[in-house]
Amino acid sequence: MTKNESYKKGLRNSINHGLFSFIAVTAILYFGSSLFIPLFLSLVLFFIVSPLLPNHSKGDFKRWVVSLLITLGLATTFLISIYSASTPLFGIFQETSNNLSKIERKLIFMKQPILKLNEAEEKMESLTKSDKKKGALRVSVEEESMTESAFSFLQQFMTDFFMVFIFLIFFCVYGDLFLLNFARFIPFDYKSAVEQSMIEKLKKGTSRYFITVTVINIGLGASIGLGLFCIGFTDPFVWGLLAGLLNFIPYVGCIIGSALVFIVALPLFELSWQTFAAPAIYFFLNSIEGQLITPVVLGRTFCVNPLIIVIMMGYLSFLFGFVGLFLAVPLLLIVMTISDNTHSLEPLSKLLQCQDIKDDAVES
Repeated sequence: MTKNESYKKGLRNSINHGLFSFIAVTAILYFGSSLFIPLFLSLVLFFIVSPLLPNHSKGDFKRWVVSLLITLGLATTFLISIYSASTPLFGIFQETSNNLSKIERKLIFMKQPILKLNEAEEKMESLTKSDKKKGALRVSVEEESMTESAFSFLQQFMTDFFMVFIFLIFFCVYGDLFLLNFARFIPFDYKSAVEQSMIEKLKKGTSRYFITVTVINIGLGASIGLGLFCIGFTDPFVWGLLAGLLNFIPYVGCIIGSALVFIVALPLFELSWQTFAAPAIYFFLNSIEGQLITPVVLGRTFCVNPLIIVIMMGYLSFLFGFVGLFLAVPLLLIVMTISDNTHSLEPLSKLLQCQDIKDDAVES
């Protein structure tokens, strides 16, 4: 066997092993999503709150107490925020659903071509329909009622909520030791002599990123709320809170928020200039934040190719649903930190970066 043939065979085997590993990991994450969703959420929260935790000592009583206080504080803040925002948001969407007839009348110019296509399709079906199919047995599947759907969603939410904060408590107490042993167990050639330094970079980098983005999102939410208030939009500061939360989802959050604002504005402003000004304000302020403020503030702290972010969001939303959109960026940040501090994963670090590899060669 020549050298070229052996190289092709080795490359083929590597590709096959990589594809098999990817499919296996995807299957495990997909079918075990009820476990991995709270596990990943608690891991990200652990990295965020890690600067608040005391150092390990012989007795872990102090760390247990601080971990419980942090977890209770986060859980209480989350539940109060959900309760405070859910009531006005529920009222807004209920009023909007009651005004669906108004929205339908305003969008009749978009609906007419679709109605014509439906009529043509029905005529074609009536012409091609055979007499044998008239007596066919029809089977109707009973759909789940809205009450049952709401109850099952609430049950799943409370289960995930409980698991996230149970995992978080144990991560806060034993997470450092687990990650250190895990880093020593994986046979990577780390750039630093001690794996502890990489774990510290993980915690500090994730915490710094989250605090920075949270401050930016608070400012964005306040700006959007003020802009909507100026044009007379209903509950503008609730929409500002929603805008700040949705901005944790890159690119997609802006589109979702703008669409929701437009849907609520349709029956509210009767197709006046405010109908289009509301989503325009939302989209414009979000664009300024995404294209100017965030890149300047973060700099090269988190410089990831936007295509990689979108692919990661699509992959995790397939696995974990809507929660996957929130997990995409924090998990990418963790992967990028590990690859930056590992020699064997340096090609992955170059792939994730948003700058040209030639630029690094010139700088070095």
